[in-house]
Amino acid sequence: MSNLERFAIFAIVDLHSANRIKSFQMQLAKLTSNYVALNFPVHITLKGRFWAYENFVIESFKRIKLTPLTEKVEVSKPTHIRPSLLWLEVLKSCNSYKLLSDYHYLLDTYFKSIVQIEEMPVEHKFLNFRPHITLGWDVPYCFYSKNTGFIDKFYVNNNEKDYVKVVSICLAKYPKNWRSHLPINMIYTIPLSKSKGSF
Repeated sequence: MSNLERFAIFAIVDLHSANRIKSFQMQLAKLTSNYVALNFPVHITLKGRFWAYENFVIESFKRIKLTPLTEKVEVSKPTHIRPSLLWLEVLKSCNSYKLLSDYHYLLDTYFKSIVQIEEMPVEHKFLNFRPHITLGWDVPYCFYSKNTGFIDKFYVNNNEKDYVKVVSICLAKYPKNWRSHLPINMIYTIPLSKSKGSF
């Protein structure tokens, strides 16, 4: 078990959206003094952290074929999640929500046989899966309620929703003895525009 590595699988958003979201994350981090979000690419988690043998994970990941996600992903305005998260939630009303949920279900099922330690609580899986982009941690509700002007600046024309495009899925590997101030390594990427078929 000592050779196990820690992984997660992310859906990566387009560069234009990522730059805008990353800029907001940087401003938010300066206000909250929590910089964890800056160590990740801008992403939607499809499969949360798990431990497995690296060679099995990589070979399995390389064989993945997903239905391309061609439509834009509709997300909410920055939303506070108690006790202290701020995120953009994928709206259930958009067509992409179902496909992202299918990705989550298929990936979790596909990797089940090689996962040695599962970190994702079952209450956050499957029907309880809430696809989102985390903007920051350690954002208490009192901060959120007092800084609505700053938060509303995230959107052009004060829209209640926005759009991103998912361009790839990525296998992320956590460094040994990972701590939240360390960046995550993206070790293998599959462009969704070129992916065809299903598992």
